[in-house]
Amino acid sequence: MLLRLFALSIFLSAAALFLVEPLVGKILLPTAGGSPAVWNTCMVFFQAMLLAAYGYAHLSTKYLSPRVQGLVHLALVVVAGATLPIPIEVGAPGQADPTGWVLLTMTVACGLPFFVISSTAPLLQRWFSNTDHPDAKDPYFLYAASNAGSMVGLILYPLLVDPLMSRHLQSWAWTGLYWVIGPLVIACAVVMLGRLKPAIAAVSDPDEPRAVGSVWKERGLWLVLAFIPSSLLLGVTQYLTTDLAPIPLLWIVPLVLYLLSFIVAFSTRINASSQFWGRVMLFCAVAVMMAMLLMRNDPMSVLATIHLVTFFVASVMCHRRMVELRPKASRLTEFYFIMSLGGVCGGAFNAIAAPLLFNNLLEYPLMIGAACLMRPQVISDGEGLSRWREFRRWAVAIVCGLIFFVCFLNLDAALQAGVFRRAHLVGSLRLEGGELKMGSSKILDKLGVIGVVRAGIPVFLCLLLSMRRGSLRFGLSALGLLVASVFYTEGGTLLAETRSFFGVNKVTMFRDRTWVKLTHGTTVHGLQARNYSESTGAIVEPPRLNSEERYKLLFQTNRNPEWLKANYNLLPLIPTSYYHPSGPIGEIFGMLTREGRNESAALVGLGAGTLAAYASANSRFTFYEIDAQVIRLASPANGPYEMNYFTFIADAVRDPTVKIGHRQGDGRILLQDAPEEPSYVGPFDLIVLDAFSSDAIPVHLLTKEAIEIYLRNIKDNGIIAFHISNRYFDLRRPLQRIAHELGLIVYVRDDSVVTSQLLAEGKRESLWLTIVRKKEAMGALAKLPNWQLAPEEREFPLWTDDHANLLGTLIELNRR
Repeated sequence: MLLRLFALSIFLSAAALFLVEPLVGKILLPTAGGSPAVWNTCMVFFQAMLLAAYGYAHLSTKYLSPRVQGLVHLALVVVAGATLPIPIEVGAPGQADPTGWVLLTMTVACGLPFFVISSTAPLLQRWFSNTDHPDAKDPYFLYAASNAGSMVGLILYPLLVDPLMSRHLQSWAWTGLYWVIGPLVIACAVVMLGRLKPAIAAVSDPDEPRAVGSVWKERGLWLVLAFIPSSLLLGVTQYLTTDLAPIPLLWIVPLVLYLLSFIVAFSTRINASSQFWGRVMLFCAVAVMMAMLLMRNDPMSVLATIHLVTFFVASVMCHRRMVELRPKASRLTEFYFIMSLGGVCGGAFNAIAAPLLFNNLLEYPLMIGAACLMRPQVISDGEGLSRWREFRRWAVAIVCGLIFFVCFLNLDAALQAGVFRRAHLVGSLRLEGGELKMGSSKILDKLGVIGVVRAGIPVFLCLLLSMRRGSLRFGLSALGLLVASVFYTEGGTLLAETRSFFGVNKVTMFRDRTWVKLTHGTTVHGLQARNYSESTGAIVEPPRLNSEERYKLLFQTNRNPEWLKANYNLLPLIPTSYYHPSGPIGEIFGMLTREGRNESAALVGLGAGTLAAYASANSRFTFYEIDAQVIRLASPANGPYEMNYFTFIADAVRDPTVKIGHRQGDGRILLQDAPEEPSYVGPFDLIVLDAFSSDAIPVHLLTKEAIEIYLRNIKDNGIIAFHISNRYFDLRRPLQRIAHELGLIVYVRDDSVVTSQLLAEGKRESLWLTIVRKKEAMGALAKLPNWQLAPEEREFPLWTDDHANLLGTLIELNRR
């Protein structure tokens, strides 16, 4: 009964932690926005509170008697409960930096309850060790119950709690859960005091640490072993959701595996040692090296499995080593405090330090390499060696790692340059046109040859180094190869690579230097033709056209293949991808220009600045972009014309009557406060919302309250246009439901047919939805058959700031 009481209390408290964090995020998002300042502040707050709670558990059990501990914690439970429920209406940060406001709001709203719940797992385990229960000498197995609770909370929130409950109901439900946990914790304190070991008096002196070297060396090892899985968690999540498979809710899988690794490592029923997991890690590292060096994103399921299995094995190996190095129960809270500190540092390294230090996802392969170096075999292979032989062992391993990094990075460059297109190998075996042939028979095609040279040979050589006490050589060589893979390229020339809180943006020029694209992982955010001069090697500025000439080029010219061949220098002036003149947004701009209503526009989402190409004489466009790095890539360069990555904005402002500005920040928050800005050019003829093409949908831009903000910023005959092209979510029904609630009219255009001629101009298929106050606002478009008047939507639940069920818009779910 005693064990069940403690296990249940720990289980529920861990589940509560994973339920309150997303709830607080949903409370802050509509008022503070989704800027990096807000999310970084939230992350720092939660991690700091978790660390403080573990520190409190450690210090209270170290310096207070069990009876005083129970009374102090009882007081904290009651006081924290008095601050509930968590408030939903928390005000707004105003125009100032939101960091201080977010910290203060979170502290007042949930700081003390979160602190109390966070301290439950280590505190109750320490209390359990004070009892006379037969398992009290080694209570670490209870940490498995904590992580099981975390897994339940993690899975329940996005799949059940959030879809079914509003923020208000979630707040009250969490309050009810807290008042279930509170009495259970108090009961644990009472039971602990009633069943104290006879030897426990006031404050126990800690036992001597285990024989693993000095105390600080031991603590340092705990810290590193906690740091690596925490960093890998964020690294593999970002890699999968941007570079491989931007699938909704995919981020849950790595987090579940991370928590499961704790359960496996701390479980007394699974006896696999860290040595076993280290041996498995060797083969996982080989598989993930092959996957990253091949630079493929298909088959997606196989590649995702390789990365996830490697992450899980590395996490279990590190956590199991921690368990094997755990101290006696008297130092339990110290152990958990160091483990928490390592987790916090690992998360901060990826979320805060890495975007400042790296232009790419370098931290992910770094941590895989670090996991290879933390294999127990690396230490066991060096046991019994003299100091000189140990030094020589490290020197040889470092040289091997550097050789792998430098040689194979240069080998990839040679492949890109076509150095190995033709070569005589042995006998009749030869390379011809990049293909491997023997006589007249083809053995490997070009991709196969590149795969063998780029991935097969280096990974095989790296694996050979693991033989004969070679774990250290393998680890450093694997690290060199994994880091080199980040700098490998596949087709074209990388012009720029920038990193921010939102991920990595790449600007790539096609091999023939005729097109440039902006990508974020697998998502293309911009595409533009380039006029490249073979003679000078510079980018040539397209002809300057006045407003009438630009309109004629976009909407009245038959750009057939013959025209394209003769007028290729005009292609940079034509909007591409989802914004092509023949597409929905092109037709809107064309209609507004004809009717003299293209004076002002608010464009949420900058991309490559493509929509600037639609500016006509005296237009005033304002882009609202949350990512500062995207602004830098799309804005006109301070220098020669050829210094521009994209020239849509630079070409538009060559007309002195056109004014195009940008504001950095969350589009909803900026538009809400826009009328108070001196530079405000509204109300607008058109507001474009273009932030819904990835797996992470900013739902706060699609609620009833958000639409009301947009309505306050458009003219009576203005248009709100939503670009809702998405592989996974169908956002038509929630927008139609809001429009019905507000008495508005909705038009939808699905532009899914792209001819080869339009494809040559860079067009891509797209889905757009418009909301207007009256049909006349759509002008002549309202009479076109491809613009469909959407029926009134009455059944779909109304999306508000208080509740919006994104899972209800999943395409596959709706098909069923």
